[in-house]
Amino acid sequence: MGKYSRVYSWEGRMTTPRRGDRWVTCLGVDPGVLNTGYALVRLAVEDLRRLPRTELHAHAEVLRCGVIRTPPGPKRKASKAQDRADRMTETIRRLMVVVNEAGGVDLVAAETFQVMPLRRQQRRGGTSKGALGITNAGIQSLAVFGAMVGLAAACSLPFMPVHPSTAKAVVMGRASTSKAALYEAALPKLMPAADMAWPRSRNEHVGDSYAVGLAGLDAYRQTWLLR
Repeated sequence: MGKYSRVYSWEGRMTTPRRGDRWVTCLGVDPGVLNTGYALVRLAVEDLRRLPRTELHAHAEVLRCGVIRTPPGPKRKASKAQDRADRMTETIRRLMVVVNEAGGVDLVAAETFQVMPLRRQQRRGGTSKGALGITNAGIQSLAVFGAMVGLAAACSLPFMPVHPSTAKAVVMGRASTSKAALYEAALPKLMPAADMAWPRSRNEHVGDSYAVGLAGLDAYRQTWLLR
């Protein structure tokens, strides 16, 4: 994994909570090349079994949350693609530390990237790249999302992709809401567990990661409640 390489040993976990397990914990991630928000969100097994989606937010707990910032490296001969790969590798390394220190994470959930139609991107001023017309930022987002899949695989954990509208609906009860409103709703859960006092410009990342983690737990329970 390049210059940031660090190896951990992981034991695979069962998809269904085992007898005696009291909690199910999800690492929710709002991935990005520069800023990556994360939150360790947990719910009691019994709450996951009996509560409807609209009540999960009230009963959830956040064990740890924060924002991982990986700015561009110093100018050198390496390409921008190599620099981006190094930064993503560092993000994965730090997230693996979070999972390792938590001890008992059951799954990883990450926000998916929605490819917009080319005309909509052009209205927003995006620069198209490739035959599909995906913007440069879009290509980066797809690469980072793929890195989150690799993170879950490296940790032998189930992976749950979460659409942004689904994450909002789990916390707010509706899919159409602003990032600011989502952060305000999540704030009481986040503050006791915050790793750092981040600038307001990064609020959306940690708020989104909490919503993604909660939505990941909601999706995860469907894999074993129906068994």
